[in-house]
Amino acid sequence: HISRFEHPEHGTVYVAVHEYVTQLKLAENALQATTNRLNFLLNYSPAVIFSSKPNGDYGATFFSENVKDLLGYEAKMFVENSEFWINHVHPYDVDQLLNGLATLDSFYLHEFRYLHSDGNYRWLLEQLKLIRDHAGRPVEILGYLIDISDRKQSELELQQAKEAAEAANQAKSIFLSNMSHELRTPLNSILGFTQLMSYENNLTASMQERLQIVNRSGRHLLDLINDILDLSKIEAGQMIINSSDFDLTSLLTYIEEMFQVKVQSKSLQLIVERDPNLPQFVHTDDKKLYQVLVNLLDNAIKFTNQGNITLRIKAKPREKNSCQISFEVEDTGVGIASTEIDSLFKVFVQAQAGNNLSQGTGLGLAISQKLIQLIGGQIQVQSSLNQGSTFSFEIGVQLPQINFLPSESIINQRVISLAPNQPTYRILIVEDIEENRRLLVEILTSIGFEVRGATQGIEALSLWENWLPHLIFMDLRMPIMDGYTATKRIRENSQNQEPIIIALTASVFEQDREKIIMNGCNDFMSKPFQPREIFDKLAKYLGVQYIYETIEPSPEKLLIETISVEDLSMMSPQWLEEMYQAAYYLDNEIMNELITQIPESKASLSKALTDAINNFNSDRIMQLIQPLRRNR
Repeated sequence: HISRFEHPEHGTVYVAVHEYVTQLKLAENALQATTNRLNFLLNYSPAVIFSSKPNGDYGATFFSENVKDLLGYEAKMFVENSEFWINHVHPYDVDQLLNGLATLDSFYLHEFRYLHSDGNYRWLLEQLKLIRDHAGRPVEILGYLIDISDRKQSELELQQAKEAAEAANQAKSIFLSNMSHELRTPLNSILGFTQLMSYENNLTASMQERLQIVNRSGRHLLDLINDILDLSKIEAGQMIINSSDFDLTSLLTYIEEMFQVKVQSKSLQLIVERDPNLPQFVHTDDKKLYQVLVNLLDNAIKFTNQGNITLRIKAKPREKNSCQISFEVEDTGVGIASTEIDSLFKVFVQAQAGNNLSQGTGLGLAISQKLIQLIGGQIQVQSSLNQGSTFSFEIGVQLPQINFLPSESIINQRVISLAPNQPTYRILIVEDIEENRRLLVEILTSIGFEVRGATQGIEALSLWENWLPHLIFMDLRMPIMDGYTATKRIRENSQNQEPIIIALTASVFEQDREKIIMNGCNDFMSKPFQPREIFDKLAKYLGVQYIYETIEPSPEKLLIETISVEDLSMMSPQWLEEMYQAAYYLDNEIMNELITQIPESKASLSKALTDAINNFNSDRIMQLIQPLRRNR
C-alpha cells in the first residue's frame, strides 16, 4: 500500500511499502513452518536431542521434549538441575561416562544404563560431538540418545544361548570321552587276547573259528563306535588334519590284501589298477585316506553280488613338490537311483539298497565325505540302478624329498622273538585294569622283553626309581595318582637316564593327544591297539629288532555264502517273515527254533543258517530273505 508522510522540506511524501511488508510476512511464515517441523522432529523422533556446556558442568542447556517418552522425566528436570542427569546413571556405568566426557575431543559413542521413572534401568546409546568456534575453542556439546534396551535384551539372550550351547557341547565332549574310554578299554582286552590265543599251536579248528568270530564281532563293534565318535568330532570341529610322510604303495597293497579275503567269500573279483607314474612316497593324512578307501571298498562289496570291484589310482603330472592323485572305486552292484544320490552323504540316511539290506548306520559315506573335504577333496558319485556305481575323489599331496621311509609293520608278518645280540630291554607297564595290564605283559614277555607291571602312579614311581626301565607304557586314567601326574614326577626327578614314556589312552580327541605330549610323554597309543603297534613303538624309540614269522592268510569260508535265494524259496511266507524279524532283532533263540522246522532233506540249508547265527551274520540272512518277502 501507499503511506503518506509530511516532510519538513518537501511537504507531503507518498511511500509504497506493500512489497516490503509482504516479503517480511512470508519470511516469518517460512520461519514458523521450519520451527514447527524442527519441533516435530525433536519431539516425535525416537532419538532425544540435547546440548550441554563443555566446561565440566554436566547439566544440560537443552533437552528435546520427547525425553519424557524415553525416560519418563520432563525435559526441564535435566535443564534446571545439573546433577539430575548424572545421578540416574547406573553406578557401574558412571565412571565410564565421566571419563568419556572428560576426554571428549570430537566424537564419543558409548552405551550405558539409565534409571527410568518406573524404577527400571534402560540401555541407552549416546553419541556426543564437541562444537568449537572459529578459534578452535569448545563452545558446546551436542548429542543424542536412543533406547537400545530391546537390542541389549536380544544380545543377552543370544549370549545365554551361546553359553548354554557351549556348556552342552562341553558336556557332550566329556560324555564322548568317557564313553570312548569305557568302551575301548574292554575292547582292547577282547581283541588283544583273542589275537594272542589265535597264535597257539594246539588250538583245534573249531576253537580257531570261535576266536575269529569273537575277534570279528569286536572289530565290528569298534567300527560302529568309531563312526559315532568321528561324526561327533567333525560336528564339534575337533577333527583336524594329521599329515605325515608315508609309503602310498604299501598302504594300497595292504588294503588290497585285506579285501581279497572278503571278495573271495562272495565269489567276486577285486581289481586294483595303479598308474605306473604313481609316486611311492607322499605327504598327507594317511589315516583319513585309509579310512575313506576302506569304507568305499566295503560298501562296494556289500552291494555287489556278482562281478568285479575295481580300485583305480591315477596320478596327474607332477608340479615341483606336489601331485594330484585321483581314486576311483567302481562296482557292478545294485546301483543307486538318481533321485537318491543327493542324499547319500547325509548322516543317518541310506539309499534304498541299504534299506533293503538293513545294514549299517547311514554314517559311513557322510563321514567319508567330510574326511575327504578336510584333506582337500570331494567325493563324486556316478550310478545307475542294476548297473553299478562309481565313487571317486581327487586330492593334492606333497612329495617328500626322500628316497626311503621306514615301513610300519611288514604285511602278513608276525613278530615271534627278539633278534639276537641285543640289550635286555626293561619295560614297565602302568595300567590299573588287570586285563589290559596282563595283555601287555603277555605280549612283551612272549618274545623276550623283561617286563614289570604297576597298578597306579605311585607304584610306577617306585619301580622307576629302583628298576630304571628303558620304556614305560603309561595309562592315563588311574586312581590315587593318574598317568599325567606320574609322568610329570618322573620328568622332574630324572637326572641321568630319562625313560621313554608312551601314553595309553582310549581318547580319540586331538586336544587330549596334544595334552599328552605337552605333559611329557614321548608318544601315545590309542586303545584298542594291536601287537604290531606295540612292537613298532619299541623299534622306533629303542631301536629293537625282531625275528618275524610269515602268516598265510586263510579265507573265511562261511557256509551262508554257499546258499542262495532259491534255497530259501521252498520255505513258507510265514516262516520267511518270522526268520527275517528274528534276524532283525538278533533273536538267536527264535532263529534256531525256526531252523528246526527245515526239512531233513535240506540239511545243508540248516547248517548254513546255523553257521550264520554262530558267526553273528544275521545281516546275510535278511539279505537272502528280503526278495522273498511279500510286498511291504
